[in-house]
Amino acid sequence: MDFYPNPANTEVNILIDANNSSYYVQIIDISGRILINEQKSGNKSRIDISNLETGIYILSIRNEENQFKTFKLIKQ
Repeated sequence: MDFYPNPANTEVNILIDANNSSYYVQIIDISGRILINEQKSGNKSRIDISNLETGIYILSIRNEENQFKTFKLIKQ
């Protein structure tokens, strides 16, 4: 599980291992509010972040087996 670019302006691309068919993406602000919560599928997907304000966010990716990874996302 990974994503790019970081910092990002309008969107981030999510990369998932080939054997994961469905996963959940959340973008959370520093106060803990979930701003984006989407279910995705496939090896690669895009998340539109153009409506987020400039700042630092947490990007969380969780697969169907409840394995997850979190990242620091910088929105320019």
